[in-house]
Amino acid sequence: MQDGRETLVEIASLSVLSGRIARRELAAALAWAAENQALLSAKWEELNP
Repeated sequence: MQDGRETLVEIASLSVLSGRIARRELAAALAWAAENQALLSAKWEELNP
C-alpha cells in the first residue's frame, strides 16, 4: 500500500497469509493477480530457483 502497509499473498491460492489490509482494499490487486497468476508463478520460479 502507498501508506507502507504490507500483506503477504500466496500465489497458488491467492490466500492472504499475513497482514491487516482489508480485502476490499486488496480487491484490485487480487483481481490483477488472478488474471496474471501464471506470470506471477513463472516469475517467482525464475527469481527463486
